[in-house]
Amino acid sequence: MTAYQKAIRLNPEYTLAYNNLGVAYSQLTDYDNAVLCFKKAISLSPHYASAHYNLGIAYYQTDQIAESVKYLQQAVRLKPDYAQAMTALGCAYNSEERFAEAIALLRKALSADPKLQVAERNLGNAYFKTGQLQEAIQAYQRALKLNPRDAEAHNNLGVAWNAARDFKQAITAYQHALAIAPEYSEARFNLAIAYLGLNARNNAWIEYALLKRSAPQLARKLYEAIYVEQVIDAKQR
Repeated sequence: MTAYQKAIRLNPEYTLAYNNLGVAYSQLTDYDNAVLCFKKAISLSPHYASAHYNLGIAYYQTDQIAESVKYLQQAVRLKPDYAQAMTALGCAYNSEERFAEAIALLRKALSADPKLQVAERNLGNAYFKTGQLQEAIQAYQRALKLNPRDAEAHNNLGVAWNAARDFKQAITAYQHALAIAPEYSEARFNLAIAYLGLNARNNAWIEYALLKRSAPQLARKLYEAIYVEQVIDAKQR
């Protein structure tokens, strides 16, 4: 960071230094200063696609999705084969529930770079949100081939299997997520719900006991779900 600041003092119109300084601020999660640096880089070089991309990412990280979309779109316009920018824009479209646009863009990004694991995971998310379960499952599976230790992709795969009512596959996916990230409360909650799908209520109670310590609010929600299942089961007897 000091080197970039020194370079800027020596040459106040050094676009690359502003961009790289913004990246350094982003790595420190100092997004306010990062945004200032990226905007300065863009003012000096309006056609600098990387600065537009980085500014879009900074806005995305601070939940300013509309601003993120604006700069990511510009990055893609300036560099149509910019696979990382297409991926980030697809993620932003997912956040705005523009799922059809996200699917088209993420598929295009993967055509440009088939190894973009984040694009595959977010493609799965977009497919899931549009009810295309098999396509979602396949996208998550491809994402996990690229990065088998992506706990979020394992969890999301489990959610898709659960929606398809294949509870055994869902349980396996959630277990993989928890093996990677034991404190992943959402995956533990989802695992318990999948156990209920198989009428394995005792297993669900075990997950409840673990969840009660780490995520009390989710545990209360799970308790209610298990209780409802018990009431329904009692009435059917």
